[in-house]
Amino acid sequence: MDIITLYAPVNVVPNDSPKDLCSNENNGSLKSLSAQQDLKPRILEEKPLIRFTMGSDRLDASSSVDVTMTTEATMSRITQLEERVAAIEAQMPRIANLEAQVSQLVDLQSEMAELRNEIVELRNKMTEMQTEMVELRNSVAEVRRICDNMHGIEAPVQVAKRRRL
Repeated sequence: MDIITLYAPVNVVPNDSPKDLCSNENNGSLKSLSAQQDLKPRILEEKPLIRFTMGSDRLDASSSVDVTMTTEATMSRITQLEERVAAIEAQMPRIANLEAQVSQLVDLQSEMAELRNEIVELRNKMTEMQTEMVELRNSVAEVRRICDNMHGIEAPVQVAKRRRL
């Protein structure tokens, strides 16, 4: 039987601790980078993480990892995951359709924003036109008053008011 062992580092420490980087000789200033050693962490020891014996139906683990999964359970889990992947892949056309719909919605939203801006512009123009109309009415009324005063003729509005009375 073949035995496969996976190792995990334990007790990893950096080469220089922050305390070592400041020397009392330099009045607490940092040592220059050239004076520092390699800053990669040192591995003091390695401990077996998982041991798997080929031909066996069990995984044996060290005390730090509790693994009691059989090959059969692993294969069952793989089958479940493959089924989930297949189900997701079956949904891909629907997802693509939804993405297209989202794209259309974004386009419609931008078109709606443009239409809203156009509506605001038209309302502003309408307000301007109403203001101009009021100014024109006032001008017409003033012209009529001037004409009436010049000719001594009653304004048509006044004549209409008298007829009603």
